[in-house]
Amino acid sequence: MVHVIQVGNADGDLTFNPEVTSAKVGDKIQFQFYPRNHSIAQSSFDSPCSPLAQSATTGAGFWSGFMPVTAEDTMMPVFTIDVNSTAPMWFYCATGKHCQNGMVGVINPPANSTGRTIDAYKTAAKAAANNVAPSGQASGNSPTDTVSDPSNPEAPTAPTAPADGSGASSLAAGFAGALVAGLVSLALF
Repeated sequence: MVHVIQVGNADGDLTFNPEVTSAKVGDKIQFQFYPRNHSIAQSSFDSPCSPLAQSATTGAGFWSGFMPVTAEDTMMPVFTIDVNSTAPMWFYCATGKHCQNGMVGVINPPANSTGRTIDAYKTAAKAAANNVAPSGQASGNSPTDTVSDPSNPEAPTAPTAPADGSGASSLAAGFAGALVAGLVSLALF
């Protein structure tokens, strides 16, 4: 199953919708980016607004990189991760002070919360001195794409270049080819 989390919205609000998601092992989480410049970084409950520390068992967490979107954009960038565990995955937007302003979320919140709730995480984020973006390139389970119909996670996506930029020319050629094909289709009608 694909779970969609909206990152921001058409009004440019600093929100994740929904901010709490429950998913099973094998599900996918698709983050769809809306206007403004947003990002997704995994953190721990105890250190909101800071990237998850790398460890041998958890890796470094997921990181989308920054995804600037304008109100005029018709293709929304998406970032997809695989759910490999039902353990809580806390995340935040690492752009500016978005985290401190409440742009945080959780996948699979603790069942017996004992205070580890989304509201407690927001409160801790608000008090964070810094909003820290992970260093390095985007990392996750699936490459970043774009989706033409944000309400439909199964909508066709357009490929994007790899994070190292090696596919930029083929990406541009693909978009140019699609544009020409679209114009030819319009000319025939």
